[in-house]
Amino acid sequence: MAGGQATPFRSQLLVQALRYRKALITVCVLLGTLLGVGAAQLMPQSYKASTTVLIIPLSGNPYSPEGRGDDLINLASETQLVTADTVMNRVASTLGGSVDRASIPDRVTVEVPANTQTLLITFTAGDPDTASKGAAAFANSYLTYRRNRSESIIDGKIKQVEEQSAKVDASLRKATNDLSSGKLSSARRTYLTQRVTQFTNQLAVLEEQANDLASTPIFPGQVISSTPASSGSSLLGTPELGVAGLLAGLLGGLGLGMLREYGDDRLRDAESVERYGVPVLAVRSMPAQPYEPLTTPDSQDDEELRKLRVAVLTRITDMPASMLVAGVSGNDHAARLSADLALALGAGGTETILIDADHTATPSASALLGATIQRGLTDVLLDHDDPQALLREAGPQTQLLPQGTDLKNASSHFLGRGLFQTVNVFRHSADLVIVTGPPLDDPDGQALNMVSYATLLVITAGVTRRREVRAAYAQAEQAEAKIIGAVVLTPPSRRELRAAVAREASRATAEPILVESSVMSAITAAEPRDRAGEAEVVIEDPEVVDEDAVVEEPEIVVLDLPDPDDEPRPMTDEAPTMAFPRINNDTPAKTGRSK
Repeated sequence: MAGGQATPFRSQLLVQALRYRKALITVCVLLGTLLGVGAAQLMPQSYKASTTVLIIPLSGNPYSPEGRGDDLINLASETQLVTADTVMNRVASTLGGSVDRASIPDRVTVEVPANTQTLLITFTAGDPDTASKGAAAFANSYLTYRRNRSESIIDGKIKQVEEQSAKVDASLRKATNDLSSGKLSSARRTYLTQRVTQFTNQLAVLEEQANDLASTPIFPGQVISSTPASSGSSLLGTPELGVAGLLAGLLGGLGLGMLREYGDDRLRDAESVERYGVPVLAVRSMPAQPYEPLTTPDSQDDEELRKLRVAVLTRITDMPASMLVAGVSGNDHAARLSADLALALGAGGTETILIDADHTATPSASALLGATIQRGLTDVLLDHDDPQALLREAGPQTQLLPQGTDLKNASSHFLGRGLFQTVNVFRHSADLVIVTGPPLDDPDGQALNMVSYATLLVITAGVTRRREVRAAYAQAEQAEAKIIGAVVLTPPSRRELRAAVAREASRATAEPILVESSVMSAITAAEPRDRAGEAEVVIEDPEVVDEDAVVEEPEIVVLDLPDPDDEPRPMTDEAPTMAFPRINNDTPAKTGRSK
């Protein structure tokens, strides 16, 4: 295991969030969209009213008769006069307290329609009446301001002409007085006569200018149309705020998803397991129902089993050997995989013995292989029975040592001499001894690590956590067991689960099922097992019967069992003596067996 890969790659957080946090992202997107739409509904409404003003060229303004520039530029300059401070003050005075003075510049817009000498003034307010009043107030205040500018400039020019006329008139009076004096030479008289004529002409010109200025028409323009306030709409419309909320929710969901993925140490798939440094030997699908039949040679999982068989035999080259197959945590169960693997190894020519030591699995490997209530490992550990005599055929070149009854109470003997000797004996009659045990976070699973040369981990995708794998590696290292790799189990999809439930429901509706466990309970309660006696109940597979059919009594097999008071039967003479409590895989095989 590569400990340096404990931290997920930052570059993959986004992909993992999109893949595994879809529900969170969807909720955030929906919530953001709803908040955006709700905000649009709660925001104050706005109404817009427009007024069109016709502009007449007027002296003293950008758009004037004396203008020499482009009329479009002059009209654009006129739009600036609409928002002048003087106009704003007049509008604020007209509207009173219905609109805040500071917000007035943000509520008005001025446009120059193409190929016209008009201005389109639009005012926005919270109600249609204020919007219409605002647009009209801006138009009237602008025209008044424009007229006042022109009047002020014309009045200034008239004043200048009048001042100049007064000076010329004073000069004319002086020249006339001098001319009326009797003591004047001929040259002096001629000069004064010319001055009087000159001043008279100037006065006439100035008087004409004053008359022209006084008669200048002052018409700034007029309002030619007014558009009623349009229907209310939010300052930011519902679509805009809805899209904004959607984007905000998407970003927030991605951020939360990446944060959750960063703190989530679950191993999601085979790739994440391999990135963590654990070799993946196979990927298998978990059945939708726990009691589904084991893998058959013509099933789709047979290919994965062949790969797993080759991978196991490649990594365990020194035969005979023992291997523990166990889950990493309490959520990982190895019973079905152990049974499938044992059958696959046997079908491939590898003599295999499966020891069912997993008292936590439901169903157990023994139940899956049809040995639910037979004697087995419990009898070996508690009564010192001969394990060879308790083996049963499970398939081609595959034998099974069942759990026996009440293995949970016998699990305290997993570290005793009986299990070590049992594994040692089986290694001399088979190529590979597979021990299926409780998860490695269980003390019983940790004890089984001591009797195995190799360990095959079972990891459930999306359930097993990295810290649990670290603990499994640490425990295996302490027990001097070699972890050869892992098998990743993928849970069934919701569709597969629904289909399995539907099949089960239809099967239950079509024909009642005789439940084996209830029959076992009834028989066990009626006739308790007597180890020293001569009867053990073995129930053959119960058949499904109709409701009206007569249920036959289960077949009872009477076995001649040894009395526990007798001396226990010795192990085979060929069983080697081993050093407790470790099994060394270098122990020589039985004479005559090939490697």
